[in-house]
Amino acid sequence: MKKIILLSIICCFTVIESLLGLDIKTVYVTDQRGTIRTNFSDTEKVNLNVSISNTTAIDRISFIFEIYDPSGNKKFSHSGNSIPGSIGDGGSSVRFVPITNFFSSNGTYKLVVFANTTMKEATFTIYAPNLTLTYPSNYARDLTDKPLVFRWVSSGAPKYRIYVDDDAAFFNCIFTDDTMQTQYAYPSEPSDTRQKLAAGTVYYWKIEALDEAGSTIIKTPVPYNFTIKSTAITITAKDIAITDMSLLNNVVVISLKNLGGKSESMIPISLYLNGILQKTINIDNIMQNEVKTVNITPNISGNVVAMATITFDDDNTKNNIYTKQLTITQATVTPSTPTITEKAKILGSVYSSDKSKLKDAIINYDGPIKGTIYANSGGEYKIENLTIGDYKLKASCSGYVSIEQTVKIDKMKSYANIDFYLNATEQTLANVLEKKGGIQGVITDSNGKSMDNTVDVALLIKNAKTNKNEEFAKIKTNNKGQYRFENVSVGEYTLSVFKTDYETFEMSVSIKEGKSETMDIKLAARAKAEVDYTSDVKKCWEIIKTIIKDENIINQINGYEIIKIDTKSDLNKLISSIEKEKAKITSIELVIE
Repeated sequence: MKKIILLSIICCFTVIESLLGLDIKTVYVTDQRGTIRTNFSDTEKVNLNVSISNTTAIDRISFIFEIYDPSGNKKFSHSGNSIPGSIGDGGSSVRFVPITNFFSSNGTYKLVVFANTTMKEATFTIYAPNLTLTYPSNYARDLTDKPLVFRWVSSGAPKYRIYVDDDAAFFNCIFTDDTMQTQYAYPSEPSDTRQKLAAGTVYYWKIEALDEAGSTIIKTPVPYNFTIKSTAITITAKDIAITDMSLLNNVVVISLKNLGGKSESMIPISLYLNGILQKTINIDNIMQNEVKTVNITPNISGNVVAMATITFDDDNTKNNIYTKQLTITQATVTPSTPTITEKAKILGSVYSSDKSKLKDAIINYDGPIKGTIYANSGGEYKIENLTIGDYKLKASCSGYVSIEQTVKIDKMKSYANIDFYLNATEQTLANVLEKKGGIQGVITDSNGKSMDNTVDVALLIKNAKTNKNEEFAKIKTNNKGQYRFENVSVGEYTLSVFKTDYETFEMSVSIKEGKSETMDIKLAARAKAEVDYTSDVKKCWEIIKTIIKDENIINQINGYEIIKIDTKSDLNKLISSIEKEKAKITSIELVIE
């Protein structure tokens, strides 16, 4: 065997020349309809876009799209898009990418696009949708606002739908409309006489957050109700205004002024950052024309949209909300101050008889302290600040038979696992049996090529007790990559797709009555581990021989054993560039032993 002490590889990086005339003009993200946006919810799909300008003719322009999460981890990569390298303007895009494919946490994400070796980036924010009604507050009575302005706090949704009705079930709803704002002024003189609000009637309102296609992202679990006065007050008597909001040493400072005609007391002011409630503080008393400030320490950092709101029976609601962009450099977690005496609390969950969570449940409690609370989206409830005594709890939910139980509090502690299991009414049982739907689709790779029959597709459902997803149904795709679930009970599920050597795909899906939803999914291949060619000369040599396409070079080196490889460039980067056809071997030099 002949030996080569040194093999010197000389490469020509053809892409370097093209950099003189190739420029990335813009990198941007759009929603499914093609609208450029910088804020998205984690339930949407996005298009990744790049536009370029080229003044020097080259062979081709290849694109790589990468997305990095708020922690700087690469969560998405797509290659394979390319265009001819002719002179002029051009571009490329990756369309309909589910955000769930790369979403890890709320915050700012970075899109990085390479056109050959030219690179440009853009940022956009993603937030898991949340929604909180603020005004009118629940059980508000004898409102005098004119016009009545509904307000809510939300993030992660491009638009909203408001419902107002005199029926808590919103059957044959009297009023509905869409808006892109987080407030809505009810028409003072609606064209439909049914829509005119009348005194003595209890009205209900709720909000649904929608994506660009009009599908519901999130909705308020329980509607709020209110009444209005028969005659509105013409002279403003109550007017508490938020006049300013600033940041001092990473503490949000909110200024209020009493512009009304008399002093007011117990004014609740809340601070939301990116739609997430930070804290609510009550102002005990504020005199006429008096200015007061409220300091709230945030628990998140970065560029945030701050919104301060007053939930108050005010005659001038327009100045009860204040929004401002703030940059918080460091979030502070304020330690809780120990208290000498702890009040008692009752905690538990409300389930249906089949152990499904009842997120719309209402719990009334009667004892030394009385009140009403609502279960959260997980069917959980918590009653706090209770004193010693016997409390009668009643759990109820629309379509279910109410249940009562008594809890005896004899110590200042938490009384946990006070759960309720409600039986459905006969009508509800009949409805549940009838409500079936399905979901189907095609699984492809990132290039749109259909998968085979080795893909596992599962529907997962959350266990109300453990709050963890459990397998509801599981199938394999057919030889065309198609899947289908039929006769699935209406509800919320997680669709999970798994295939070896590909990234696992999961997203939330809603099964609707009488419908078979179509959900086509692209699986991204797992990134291959980086290979260090400098540590294994023989392995590197075998790789090089497979990518040399010049027969003269191959004939020149056949029959030799390589002891050392030398190149002016980084060997690992060089081989990667050759494999991606961004460089080619033009000649070699042999030093023979």
